[in-house]
Amino acid sequence: MQRLDNVWLHCLHDHKNSVMAVQWNKNGNWLLTGSRDHVIKLYDVRMMREVQTFRGQALAWHPVHERLSVSGGGDGALGYWLVNNDRELALLEQAHDMAIWTLEWHPLGHILATG
Repeated sequence: MQRLDNVWLHCLHDHKNSVMAVQWNKNGNWLLTGSRDHVIKLYDVRMMREVQTFRGQALAWHPVHERLSVSGGGDGALGYWLVNNDRELALLEQAHDMAIWTLEWHPLGHILATG
């Protein structure tokens, strides 16, 4: 992580492959990272610590419910997650025939676009 004035704040080295997606949650306390290792990691940036790991590489925070995120995997599965809950809230195993590479919520949070 680095500031706009190009000062490095912290470097996270937990993935085993290239990180392809990063996203802050609404309150700025949590950061999701998605990698080609098919793992999504959740960091609490207040402590600079990994707090959860999910399967997948595509990710998106819900725009209204700040603890809710969604993950998309190379197998076409779509998972819904809550911060500090190690089990998926819901899993759609065949949401896509192939890999999910991108996810985006409608600003009101009632529709999820996947690709």
